[in-house]
Amino acid sequence: MSDNTQHTTQSDVQRDAQHTTQRSASTSMQLSDRFEVMLITGMSGAGRSHAANALEDMGWYVIDNL
Repeated sequence: MSDNTQHTTQSDVQRDAQHTTQRSASTSMQLSDRFEVMLITGMSGAGRSHAANALEDMGWYVIDNL
């Protein structure tokens, strides 16, 4: 491979890496604007309330007995 081809290849790799970084930053910004919903189901005594309490402790907004 000639020096010119190698330089072009390295430049392409750097450009692609920068584009990927910008795209992932844009994607994470879009995802942060969304909210997540978690649905916990189970039979009586399965631990739904304990799971809900743990999620509340982690900062989730929990609606129980809906």
